[in-house]
Amino acid sequence: NQVRLTSNALDDDAPRWCGNSRLVYSQDGAIVEMDAADLDGDGNGDNRVTIVAGSNDRYNHSVDCSASSIVFLRNEPGLHVVLADRSGGNEMYLGGGEMLIFEQPRFSPDGNRIVFGSNLADASMSVRDIYVMDAVDTDNDQQGDNLQRVTTSNSGSGSSNPVWSPDGGFVAYSRNSGNYYEIRKAALGNGTDTQVVPSPPNGFAGDWQ
Repeated sequence: NQVRLTSNALDDDAPRWCGNSRLVYSQDGAIVEMDAADLDGDGNGDNRVTIVAGSNDRYNHSVDCSASSIVFLRNEPGLHVVLADRSGGNEMYLGGGEMLIFEQPRFSPDGNRIVFGSNLADASMSVRDIYVMDAVDTDNDQQGDNLQRVTTSNSGSGSSNPVWSPDGGFVAYSRNSGNYYEIRKAALGNGTDTQVVPSPPNGFAGDWQ
């Protein structure tokens, strides 16, 4: 029962659920939201709206949403984590800069925190680790409050693809151990880190239900 929800010559990428009936995704540098249905049969999701416009020098991508907000990455130049309300207004920068890498920002189940992958520990290196921060910047330093480093990777390894547990107490992620990827989970309260799926074969964290 596949239903085609985009039909155009644009680059539609990385859809995420917004509740049970809406989807948000990136489209050629813009952030778009639509119904997860095509009742009129035109090959596009119904009630589609562009939330954040894109341009050649402001490319938005890798979006996620909570009940009231969206978080996404922006190249303008330099890579930034941007928080906005569901209509695209009230933008707030939560991290970014030249040489920094950010990947896959995801809201916690309650919408109060954001997990992401980054090379924040050393901008001169491409080694990624997993970080968690509050979805707010009360001191206006363009960094989410209460930044917490979840993993520590050595040169030649790295951590990526973070996903939240349903209760928000754990983060599962993929760890590059050299030639293979394994799936691990980290407890945010006490820092316990446990292997879930060993390598080989390669394992990539997708979602946690």
